[in-house]
This record gives sequence, structure tokens and C-alpha cells, in this order.
Amino acid sequence: MTSKHLALVACLLAGILVNRGQAQNYAPAVNYVTGKGPAGLVAGDFNHDGNIDVVVANSGESTLSLFRGNGDGTFKPAITISIGSDPVSVAAADFNGDGNLDLAVSLAGSAAVQLLFGNGDGTFQAPIPVPIPTPGNTLPGQIVAADLNGDGHPDLLVATSSGLYVFLNDGHGRFSTSASLVGAAFNIHSFVVADFNQDEHPDIAWIGIGSSPCVAASAFLSYGNGDGTFRDPLALPMTNFMAGTIVAGDVNRDGRMDVVVSEEATNVCPPGTSSPGLVQIALQQPDGGFLVSGNLADIVRPGAVVLGDLDGDGKLDIAVLKPSLHSLVVPPAPDAVLIYRGDGNGGFSASNQFPVPMGPQALTAGSFSNTVALDLAIVDTGANELSVLVNQGASKLTLASSTNPAKSQQLVPLTATVQPKIPRM
Repeated sequence: MTSKHLALVACLLAGILVNRGQAQNYAPAVNYVTGKGPAGLVAGDFNHDGNIDVVVANSGESTLSLFRGNGDGTFKPAITISIGSDPVSVAAADFNGDGNLDLAVSLAGSAAVQLLFGNGDGTFQAPIPVPIPTPGNTLPGQIVAADLNGDGHPDLLVATSSGLYVFLNDGHGRFSTSASLVGAAFNIHSFVVADFNQDEHPDIAWIGIGSSPCVAASAFLSYGNGDGTFRDPLALPMTNFMAGTIVAGDVNRDGRMDVVVSEEATNVCPPGTSSPGLVQIALQQPDGGFLVSGNLADIVRPGAVVLGDLDGDGKLDIAVLKPSLHSLVVPPAPDAVLIYRGDGNGGFSASNQFPVPMGPQALTAGSFSNTVALDLAIVDTGANELSVLVNQGASKLTLASSTNPAKSQQLVPLTATVQPKIPRM
């Protein structure tokens, strides 16, 4: 083989490796019709067929849309489930201990939560109301299921405009009516449950909106006592911003939970100058404090965020929604989900963008294609659609050549073997 041919092969290999090294690869979004005003979603296997399904809360028409998964990243058309007025968030867990996934839905239109016990075949029993105290002063938002008192039963946390309410489960799907309150007097915009101080009790990191000296959001951490109650909140370093989303994970692999916060705008209150938002990463320090180590500033008005190992390298990555609604560019850039690959030390790459329909509002990650990869599901409020992006991962390419020919300038056959990086379950 001549030096000219060797150079050509080297260039080809370099091009292949460069292309392979560019960020995470997702298939184009496949979109499914929801009800009006989809606002929240949750994933789970609701019919025991081994495939992950998705339930969407439609705030514009008081329904849920159930999309049954086919196990290959596609879904059947929606089944409509009637619910109370203005459902905005939905959680899934086995609340009554019968082995079937149930649903809990927060209703902005009636200041209440409704439970739907699952039958195990993709159908649900009639909704049962769980009232929220002082309904005249609350506006329910995000709802999450988690065992808050260590009894093995999933409890409920409900964000409202007057604090974060805790409802304890007796194991039969009956919830305490005298709910305790975290972050009283704050409008809770987003929260996440995780064990931040490694005492095996769930804690809550949350974003609360206050009104003094002006309407702005700050992030807080409330340590759990292990009995469903929580200590007074501690301030996190993210403050004075327009509320976005907060998520938790060990992004630098030091064994401590870190937080990631999306801020739709920064420096909301004077004397600072407001900017069009960013995503901040705060690493937990050995003393339990948090230090902002970096931010993702190449996104305007960032929306919802999820953390997960999206490229299968064992390091947490970030997915952020980029709605065009508040874009400062004319014409606005297309709506998209942005993927930032983590380096395992708390740093993140430049983003890769994947287009989605108008008005992306919420997202979740799950294995919809029955591989070990994390796919993405996104509700698009402006388009009344559910978008599913299947994770195609990165493939391992092996090149093998025949024995070098005796004569110069003779063609050398190359055999390429492509092995998917992400295997099926």
C-alpha cells in the first residue's frame, strides 16, 4: 500500500472518529396527538406487558391521555381518561399495594389531587379526591410520589402557591388529611426529592417564589427527618431569578448529590441587570454546602430539565427544553431539546439540538425502546402533542483490511463492522 493510500485511509478513519465523537444521537421526534394543553407527563408500565407507557395531563380539557408503548419506541394512539378540571401534573406509583401502578393528578382548577387506582390492564378506576388544605389560597402544580417516612408506602408531595404539601399514605391508598407543609408562604415552582446528606432519609430541594423585595425565585434545601417531616429550609446559592426547574444527581461522581437549576431569567430584582436566563450547576461540597461550578449560558429562556446518562458512558448528562416563545431572536429559533454531555467532573459539553414541535413544556426520560438507553418524551403545549425521541446511541465501528497486496496502487478491501453501543434489555 502506498503512502498516498495510507493517508487516504487515515483521513477516512479520522472523519469517522470525528463524526462518532460529536454528541448524543437521537432519532427525529415522532409526534402523537394529545388532548388540549398538555402540561405534564409520567412514564410507567400500566398494563404489565413489559413495555413503558406514557400518561399526559391535558390542562386544557380536563383529561389524561394514555399512550401504550409497543416496546420499540413507538406508541399506540391515545386513550382518553376523564379527570377533574385543569390537570397540570401527574405521578405514578402503587399507592394501594395491589401490584398495579396508580396515578395521582394535581388539579389547578379545583385545588385538589385526584387518585386513579390502576386495574393492571391499562384501565383505571374512577377518580378519588384528596383535598388540599385551604383551597382558596392554593394553586396546585407539580406532584411527586416518594416514600417520605420509611414505611415502604409511596407518599405524595404537591407544590402549591402557598407551600409544598406532604400527604402520607397508610399503604392502602388513603392519605392523611392533615398534611404538613414545607416552604410555607412560598409559591413552590419546582422541587426534587433525593438524599442529600446521606442519612437515608429523603430530602427536598425546591424553588420558591417570594414577593420581597420583588417577585423572584430562589432555591432551597429542606432536610428530611425520616418521618415525613422536614427541617427549616437552607438557602442554596441560586437566587433572584425567574423560576425554572430544579433536578438532582451526582454530576461529578464524588458520591454527593448536586443540583442543576434552569433559570428563565437572572437578576430579576434590582440593582442587577436582568439577562435571558441560563442553567446553573451547583456542586455539593464536603461540608454539605453548595458551590456554583458552572453554567450553560448558550440557551435563552431555558425550560424543563432532566439529568440522566443519555449517552451510556456512565456520566450524567443534561437535557433542557428550549421553547421559542420568549426568544430574543427574530424570527425565533425552532423549539428544541438541547443535550449537554457530562464529563463526569461537573463540566458539560456544548449542546446538540433536536427539534420538537411548538411549546415544549415538560419532559421525562425512560427506556421506551426496551434498550438500556434513555429515550426522551416531551409534551408540546402549543402543538397539543407528545414527542418521543428514541436514543440511537453511538455505534462502535471496527475496520478490517485484507492482507496488504504485493503490488503498489492495488485496491485494498476494507470490511466495516458496526456494533450498536446500546444493547436491548
